[in-house]
Amino acid sequence: MNKNIDNFVPAEEPSKDQPITVLMIEAVGKCNAICGYCPRGQGLLGPETNTYITMDLLDKALDLASSGSNHAIYLHHRGEPFLHPKLDEIIRRVREKGFYTFLSTNLISATPDKVKKVLTAGINQIEMHYSAGLTRLPHEVLLKRIHEIRKLNWELRNFGCRLEMNFSLFGETREIIMEELSRHTYYDETLYVRWFEPHDWPSLEKIIDRGVDYRDCHWYKHKACAILSNGDIVICCLDQFSHSCRTNIKDIDRIDWESLADRRMCQGCTQHVEMNWLEEDAIDMPLWLTRKQEIDTWTA
Repeated sequence: MNKNIDNFVPAEEPSKDQPITVLMIEAVGKCNAICGYCPRGQGLLGPETNTYITMDLLDKALDLASSGSNHAIYLHHRGEPFLHPKLDEIIRRVREKGFYTFLSTNLISATPDKVKKVLTAGINQIEMHYSAGLTRLPHEVLLKRIHEIRKLNWELRNFGCRLEMNFSLFGETREIIMEELSRHTYYDETLYVRWFEPHDWPSLEKIIDRGVDYRDCHWYKHKACAILSNGDIVICCLDQFSHSCRTNIKDIDRIDWESLADRRMCQGCTQHVEMNWLEEDAIDMPLWLTRKQEIDTWTA
């Protein structure tokens, strides 16, 4: 927890009337991929961050989240959700609280048995971070995993769970990647791929003043935050180092602005401009989810 008060000036609250939104509840703090653009993959995070959320902590986080403005909760942050032995129960509890439930996976631990459990529990979106999986598994294994997930989504949920594969272009081109994928048995050209340039998370290890105004960030504008698997509250998905943490949910009954007021790290974050997904996915829920609910067989 960040208890350093040197040079700390609390950020101004964007709106007194706007509720604080818990956008992410991290299921697992550890990861089994070794992405070069991630603090976890580069070994910059200590072993004390390798935590798994408990059911008691999850229930408290969900109670705190119930007054927010979001329709969805993400179960990832620093780690791989499928490492949690009770991931299906986590999803079930989030759904029963009235939230859509999203997660991102590197596919390394996403075996068919585990995927079947989370689909049955009611997961609404699985983002398959393919390039992260490549740090441990070959194309053929990963593509087979995706094939199995799509098949189970059809059999168990009538395609009710949204599936998306994303690929981080870390020096490669789309054309080269697609040509390489097309050589493998389980490649399916109908699967949508979202390409992106990776965040430079390691650049945020130290707080450096790059002249960025925290008021330009979507997380700030929506008074959104993330709860880590040990209960610490941080101001966004990019704060893997807990620079902004001023309290733990074990010690509070409600999240107030003071818990989100340390935004010193924002002055060095040039990645805030890519956060428009926050409105599109979690605040203003896309119409596809409404349509999916009409054919999805899952009920709380």
